[in-house]
Amino acid sequence: ELKATLTGKYGEDSKLIYDLADQGGEILALRYDLTVPFARFCAQHNIKNIKRYHIARVYRRDRPVMSKGRYREFYQCDIDIAGEYESMVP
Repeated sequence: ELKATLTGKYGEDSKLIYDLADQGGEILALRYDLTVPFARFCAQHNIKNIKRYHIARVYRRDRPVMSKGRYREFYQCDIDIAGEYESMVP
């Protein structure tokens, strides 16, 4: 992801994002979570209704406490429902 895309969405947590630079000098970042890429996909492709799950690796630049089960690299599972469905309307 482009770092600018991610840092504008996380506020205080943006300091936990790993920064990278590609060969062209563009500033990139490792995936912090799965929500921003999903929202960007829905907006770019004009998605009206979608139900999906996504399991992928994410990365946090912090000082994890291994005894509490926190790691810098881990799998995150998202279950998303976006759009309007008849059963959701009162």
